[in-house]
Amino acid sequence: TAAAEDYRGALRAAPTYVPAYVSLGQLHFEEGRFAEAATALRRALDLDRDGPFGRDAELWNRLGYALSRQGRISDGVEAYRRALEFNPKNAGALANLAMARLERGEVPDAVAAYERALALAPTLADLRSNLLLALNYSAEFSPKDIFRGHRAWNERHGKSAQLSSSTRTAGDER
Repeated sequence: TAAAEDYRGALRAAPTYVPAYVSLGQLHFEEGRFAEAATALRRALDLDRDGPFGRDAELWNRLGYALSRQGRISDGVEAYRRALEFNPKNAGALANLAMARLERGEVPDAVAAYERALALAPTLADLRSNLLLALNYSAEFSPKDIFRGHRAWNERHGKSAQLSSSTRTAGDER
């Protein structure tokens, strides 16, 4: 894109200009170009290790997601951990860490991370749904545990289905 080329031009002129790496990384991230996003974000974080960008939890979270989307789950986990070092209350990083741990088969750790994320963001239905999914991957959780989880989801997020009744007319035989 033209914006990406502009950022690359800025980096040719100033190869250590961290904001250009951050912007390029975020642009690639939003475009779903995760390999390029990871490269640019990693460079920004390395260049500004002790600065405000290097301590930005959301940049570490995005790096983790970009790495995880490439199948680099362990690298993603490390990035999520860094994000949480800088902001332990980052529910998005906790949710991403939980998903990565689930993908690695670390079900109890995934469940614990989902529960921590839910404590921070209890209204996120998708987060609670992901927790319910995780419960199914371990014998540690009984069917009763899973059922209780589904009931809790329904109490918080469910809406009773209201079936509308319609009056049929003589010509409505379909």
